[in-house]
Amino acid sequence: MMAEIFDVEFELYIDRQLPEERKQVVEDCLRRDLIASQGVGAHARQADALRAEFRPVADLCLPGSLDRVALECRFVIPAPAGSWLLVGLMVSAAFAAGVVVGLFWSTRL
Repeated sequence: MMAEIFDVEFELYIDRQLPEERKQVVEDCLRRDLIASQGVGAHARQADALRAEFRPVADLCLPGSLDRVALECRFVIPAPAGSWLLVGLMVSAAFAAGVVVGLFWSTRL
């Protein structure tokens, strides 16, 4: 019997946040399911591209003045597990909206 795999587990796998005990189950599923494998592969490539693009900004140190304020306010918000995927989806949606508007506009001329 095949273990049930949820979409969030694919997202965690792409973000390299999936616990080891579930990682093997997801990888087995991806070996058996070509469509799921292609989808996860596409999202993983997009996530890697976003990581590479924003790595210089993510590696910057927080200025001392902001670091002090953050500590005083206890302003620590961890990034959610699928945050890179969410950023990728928002960028893709904005791009798709631009394409649709561009196509609509070009047909009006």
